[in-house]
Amino acid sequence: MINFFKKLKNNSYNNKDNDAKFHDDLRELYNNFSLRIDPEKWDALIHNASNKYNWYMDIMGDKLMHFLMSNYNLPYQIWTLLDQHFQWKSGSRELSKSYPKDFIQFVISNINNQYRLRYDLFKSKINGSYDDFINLYYKAYFSLQNKNLHTAQKSILQAKQIFDGHPDLIILEGSYHVEINRIDKAIENFSHVINKDDNDFYAHLNRADTYIKSGKLSMAYEDYRKCLSIDPENTRVQYQLGDCCLYMGNYQEAKDIYTKILSKYPNDKLISQNLNSACDFLEEELKCQS
Repeated sequence: MINFFKKLKNNSYNNKDNDAKFHDDLRELYNNFSLRIDPEKWDALIHNASNKYNWYMDIMGDKLMHFLMSNYNLPYQIWTLLDQHFQWKSGSRELSKSYPKDFIQFVISNINNQYRLRYDLFKSKINGSYDDFINLYYKAYFSLQNKNLHTAQKSILQAKQIFDGHPDLIILEGSYHVEINRIDKAIENFSHVINKDDNDFYAHLNRADTYIKSGKLSMAYEDYRKCLSIDPENTRVQYQLGDCCLYMGNYQEAKDIYTKILSKYPNDKLISQNLNSACDFLEEELKCQS
């Protein structure tokens, strides 16, 4: 009996030691930004911990969840990797019983890439902390969504002091200019990013949306087409391009685009209405030509 209790005590010490070692490994990985954003490093950590400590995945997932509640600045690629290992998205209802619902919603939103900041676009050296920049970026992002323009502006300016060259911050500042109706300044921001990288999907998309607001349909059309050359199956861009074609009088192209979208979403009433409008205009156009 004494040996039995000794074994239990030793197991308890081992579990505490293993927890401490795993937490140290997590902390070491997270604190090194270049390692933190590398999916291979996270994958290796998970596999090594599974082999070393002989933990079930749900136990390791629980330990990771607790760590991430206060260490959450991770790129989309890491969140999706963690979801592949621990199935957090499909198990979100059960997780909400054990963790704050807001936190689980935050995790799922990151897995769905709702909160987009491209971590790989940082330079190796910035004038401050990566985490300070990230927190300021999202403070500005959510403030802009909530129409808190003063906080958005201040947060953007503070983030620029840390690293003013991040494309997503420049795009976010452009969105701020759109919100206060500085359209030319917004276009300047988006164009600056495009001049650096002509394949920046988000810069083209934001510029296209802004051109639509200012009535520059042909320029919006070109940007939407560029977006589709980068991401051909993006339904949001297909829809915007279809509307742009409809406004421009390109009825055949609008019809083709709406038809393609309806093949994926046959119950979308708005797309059906727009398709009918394009067909009506096209029929009238053909009658006039005959």
